[in-house]
Amino acid sequence: MLLDAGWFFGPFFGVLAFVATWIVGGRMLRRRLEPAMQQVQRQIEAGMVQPAIATLRSILPLGRWVPLLAGHLHDFMSYEFGPERPSQLVVGTGGDNLLELADMPAVGTEIDGMPVTRAFALQRFGYLVLDRMPQGWGGAFYAPDDTILARCRLTGRELDCR
Repeated sequence: MLLDAGWFFGPFFGVLAFVATWIVGGRMLRRRLEPAMQQVQRQIEAGMVQPAIATLRSILPLGRWVPLLAGHLHDFMSYEFGPERPSQLVVGTGGDNLLELADMPAVGTEIDGMPVTRAFALQRFGYLVLDRMPQGWGGAFYAPDDTILARCRLTGRELDCR
């Protein structure tokens, strides 16, 4: 007989075991991460950036248990640190509540020991399109109705969004 029951049920139960392990493991990780991430959000909303960074560092060891542990704030933000560190562009603008940015400090704030020298932020939903340019990258941040909300230029480590 060409089709033996073991050939069918072996992979079936293997996939079933993998899915069950993934779900249980994800839920266990979520129970450990969710309180810390809620604390980070409260700290940032209160303008306490350094304590928020310390809280994030305290959960870094959990990163070895997942293929990728990354997060972002739910807004559009750009940070430049000068020639010592690459700029950072955060595009977390879809499908969630946006972070209140009104009282959040930017220029002069230290992120991981480096002061921000230039910053830009928008509390809007949208998407970013980047295009390769002769001198780096250029892009536009669009609202869901395709209205351009900001333009950015990245040249080397310099990032300018307006």
